[in-house]
Amino acid sequence: MNVFNANFSSLNALKGKDGAKLGEAHIGLHKNGDLVVYTGIDFLLHPNQVRQAKDFLAENMGGDTAEKSFPLLADLLVQARRRDVSASFVAADIHAGDKFKNDPRFNHVVSTCTPAEAERFDSDKRQVLDGSIRPLQGCGIVAPSSLLDTLPVKFDFIMHDKNVNMTGGSEFPLRSEGRPKGFYVYDGAHAKADEQLPGTPYGNYFNKHAFGPDLKIIGVDNGDKGTLGIRINFDDIPENIPLLINGGALSGCTMVYGVKDGHFYAYHAGKATREDDSWTTCTDGARSIMETHAQFAGGQVPAGVFGNQVLLDFLQGSFDYAVMGYCGHDDRPDSIVKNNGSRVVSFNYNGRDAGGAVRVGNSAALLMKKDGVLSFETLNDDMSIGLQGGDIQSLDCRTTRWLSGR
Repeated sequence: MNVFNANFSSLNALKGKDGAKLGEAHIGLHKNGDLVVYTGIDFLLHPNQVRQAKDFLAENMGGDTAEKSFPLLADLLVQARRRDVSASFVAADIHAGDKFKNDPRFNHVVSTCTPAEAERFDSDKRQVLDGSIRPLQGCGIVAPSSLLDTLPVKFDFIMHDKNVNMTGGSEFPLRSEGRPKGFYVYDGAHAKADEQLPGTPYGNYFNKHAFGPDLKIIGVDNGDKGTLGIRINFDDIPENIPLLINGGALSGCTMVYGVKDGHFYAYHAGKATREDDSWTTCTDGARSIMETHAQFAGGQVPAGVFGNQVLLDFLQGSFDYAVMGYCGHDDRPDSIVKNNGSRVVSFNYNGRDAGGAVRVGNSAALLMKKDGVLSFETLNDDMSIGLQGGDIQSLDCRTTRWLSGR
């Protein structure tokens, strides 16, 4: 996505910028809170943002400018299919995110719970803090409200994408100064629900409930046309401290969790934007995960054509046990895993018919060491999202459990 600062006092400011055509412009609200004008739009993550953006324009721009902008929304109002964004302009001068999120009509964040919800969470919390990931099924996506200055566990990281190519990985900085982008270290007392756009969460479970500081969390983003990853030595994991690792909201990315020779690995492959190009996660992303692991832990990447089945076969030969969450498409045979290995479990978080509903994937791992034995549980969840974000449910889910020394 090509992003340009633009003065939104007039839509005429968009003319002549890198081929932008005023008649093809569309307006939406970006996840980071900016009001965005898209040209050649090919992707719509959340259709309801169109109506919300139109209401927002009418209220905050007013007059002739707002009236002229309405025709530019017409195409979006009838589009329900996903396509790629080829270019956009950020209107950064009207504080769209703050105004949008503070409007009670658009803010669907709920932080209070009913007595029944509180009772259920008490049970969920006990189980999660004891090392079980199952209670998190259908609960949405967790994200940090603030980050920790120090690490709960020592780990190595690696970045292998179009911007950075680390050949062997490095120890993640102990303190927050100088930490690389794409990795988030926080705890259950500083967590919230991730959001599709300001005020529209992926469920409100993590807004209503706090697991407290005993739950440590590491978020691993995808690379930009590549992979980010971490490695944790079993010996560095403290006793009786649950450690949750996740990749945030998934809408095409691949997540891999695995264990080998006393180490835990997590990889997240994808691209930062949905620009229309030849890079695909099921082929290029699969190769990227294999290359990243080979650089991180040693080994050879197979030659030939890549796909998710090839990736699974690679994991079968590279790990004692591994779990892979991916986005398969019926019209892309190379994106579908047909045969699982004896040591690898795969899950397609796009495998169920969602009936046109907006959906999101979740892939997470929970590590817990008790009396020297490490449990490694995973959750892969395909969830549908209501138009207002708070209504979320699991369409399909798979959990796994592995114990060291077994």
